[in-house]
Amino acid sequence: MRKLILRIIGCTLLASQSLVGLSADGPASPFDNLTPGVWTLIGPGDADQVTSLNVTNDGTILLGSDIGGIYQSIDQGDTWFPSNDSLNNYDITTAIIISPTNPNTRFVGTRGGFYKSRDGGKSWQNKRAGLPAELAHKLSGSIGGIAVDPQNPDTVYLGLGYRQSSDGTTTVKKLKWSRYIYLSSDQGESWHPVLAFPHPSKVTQLLASTVHENIIYAATDTGVYRGNSKTKLWQRILNQPCLGILEFSERPMRLLAACGDAGILESTSSGQQWTTRNTGLKFKPHSSGPDRYSIIARAKPGAALFAINSTWGSAGGVYRSTDDTATWHRITDHLPESWLRTSRRINALAFDPTDAKLVYLGSSRYVYRSRDGGDSWSQLISRQTGSGWTHTGINIFGHTRDIEVNPTNPDQIFIATADHGIVVSNDRASSWNTIGEEPRYGQSSADLQFSSGKDALLYSASFTWSNKSCLSVSANGG
Repeated sequence: MRKLILRIIGCTLLASQSLVGLSADGPASPFDNLTPGVWTLIGPGDADQVTSLNVTNDGTILLGSDIGGIYQSIDQGDTWFPSNDSLNNYDITTAIIISPTNPNTRFVGTRGGFYKSRDGGKSWQNKRAGLPAELAHKLSGSIGGIAVDPQNPDTVYLGLGYRQSSDGTTTVKKLKWSRYIYLSSDQGESWHPVLAFPHPSKVTQLLASTVHENIIYAATDTGVYRGNSKTKLWQRILNQPCLGILEFSERPMRLLAACGDAGILESTSSGQQWTTRNTGLKFKPHSSGPDRYSIIARAKPGAALFAINSTWGSAGGVYRSTDDTATWHRITDHLPESWLRTSRRINALAFDPTDAKLVYLGSSRYVYRSRDGGDSWSQLISRQTGSGWTHTGINIFGHTRDIEVNPTNPDQIFIATADHGIVVSNDRASSWNTIGEEPRYGQSSADLQFSSGKDALLYSASFTWSNKSCLSVSANGG
């Protein structure tokens, strides 16, 4: 039962009843101040997959993750706290959008539908009135994009996908995307379809025009569309799967699109013609992951442009252009690390609205901050303490498989994970690090077990995602 509970918990948490008998000697430990029945966050820090970032006018950072829900930071990322009350689905699929008229009103999309908060993210409500009915599970309303009309802030647009079975049952078998963009005239309280694509399309971004009234752009897997919410007509302006789009508010009118393995495309003719703007961008079509240029953004008009290739492959990372897309240079070749190996897969980007040089990135595993527009970076998931690391409040650790305490040295705690290897604390959870030598296939450990007796051998069952496995033993704690 103990191991079953540990596998259910997404973050690394311990209750005051756990690990009774730990030594009181040594450095300050989370166990020194436990409250009975209250869970306390421990661990080295892990953002898992950051799916979105946004920064409010007062500098609050809003982070969405794929299994940990929403986190906030009010000190530029130095510390984090969760913001998930009444959020029934923790797979965040869009940025957390702030109402232009009330900073406490916020909107977010999840794989389980659209949510709204009226209290600055302290609590959330699922709003489905007018949307397809929810099935018998929480993954039946995947949101692909949300946009607020800048000229009428009560108007909110929504790109919706939904899960359906192929045999008439409630069994989840596939994700089907809607043909419709939905509109709300009451800040997300109720919805109705307003625009219909020619074919079902996976929406990856919605953008309400800041230049033309009633115009909305949709980046989808079937192309880029421009729609008019009054005439209810769509026009496909780019016949190329795209993930992100940026409209220039200044003259001349321009559009930039981030289009996966096609890179960055530009139009100066309202979408009638497009040219590639890829000088300096890297492409590795035969690498470990396909190229996926997914985000194109800037802090403000006239500022540097940023493009993200969100891939596991060697061309992944963030590229910056300081000459208006004439050339690009990758600025994430030397990202700092804590206890985790860094990842080229960057998923999210945000700028502080009051300081264009203050930039945040979200990746697989990490959150980063730059105070100089991307010239240098610091990681925000862990802080160093003693010889190891401890979390900054974000410790999603979604693949925790087991926790074991050394029976001959109760200050020593081991965590088995499915993609971070085996993590150990030698000081009663005050600090953490990876073990000295990983067992074979040690990046993923399914189970740990100490033998009985004074020798206390540590056994590890490790595996790969290609179904290879190995049983290893250590006589010296890894």
